[in-house]
Amino acid sequence: MRAILVVLVLGPLLAEAAESGQVLEVWTRRPGRHVGFSRGRDALRAVDLSKMPQEERTLFDAQLGEKHKYRGVPLQAVIDFASPGQAEDLVLLHFKNGMLVPVPFRDTAAMARLDVFIALALEVEDGGKAAFTSDFPPLRKKGAENRDARPIFFDGNKVVVKTRWLPATGLDGPDVFSPWAHVDRLEGLEYVKAEAWRKQFTFGDEKLQKGLDVFLSRCAFCHGLRKVGADFGWDFAEPIPIASIRPPGALVLHARYREGDAPERGLMMPSIKEFSDADAKALWKWLKVAGDIEPKPYEP
Repeated sequence: MRAILVVLVLGPLLAEAAESGQVLEVWTRRPGRHVGFSRGRDALRAVDLSKMPQEERTLFDAQLGEKHKYRGVPLQAVIDFASPGQAEDLVLLHFKNGMLVPVPFRDTAAMARLDVFIALALEVEDGGKAAFTSDFPPLRKKGAENRDARPIFFDGNKVVVKTRWLPATGLDGPDVFSPWAHVDRLEGLEYVKAEAWRKQFTFGDEKLQKGLDVFLSRCAFCHGLRKVGADFGWDFAEPIPIASIRPPGALVLHARYREGDAPERGLMMPSIKEFSDADAKALWKWLKVAGDIEPKPYEP
């Protein structure tokens, strides 16, 4: 069983394996300041999903809004196999498009509710017979096919969750904002200590905590700060601090009033209907300070 987990150094071999979509990089974030979206790797490992025990499941896929039969590996099985240290309590899921989704893997109730499944193949009908294929269809929303669409592609694997809910957002339902709706191929698992991860973005006094909460619950899945965090959307501090060009009112307009299929059309971020005027004001105050300060080093 231990042969499944291979310890490797960064190089062409790991890059080639990871490009297949069936090999995940797994690491624990090391202490210190990390620049340029370098993930601060420590104890880097590669887990070959194709060599792990496979399961076949008929699952409701919240991203597609319907049931499909998949073959793959539960996220929990990867975590159990490539286990972190005792201090880490959060796993950051890194996706090919730059999104970053935090999962509190020590919370058994949350893990059961999410039931994250890493699908390697999808069952389709081939000549009147059922067969599995690793060619996942791209994700398009209704109406997008008649426009300048930018579908979400899944090459090698597709993460399937049965709910749009994520603990970090606290939202559930078919129409709420969900980072799960926009992820593509899973590429890596990064173990961190949740409190230490949050402290990297903690500035000033308690008056800024509400703004930090808004950032972590609505923005941090796509946006980073001075190249710390996600890199799907623009950086909130570089090259120009976002607070210097968007007042609170503009943040509301940008976040709340978006067309639902905008990301697939390559236009802009999704609509966050739950984003309030109070959220915008709190976020702007935090951004105003964060735009002038370097994120703190990661100190578990």
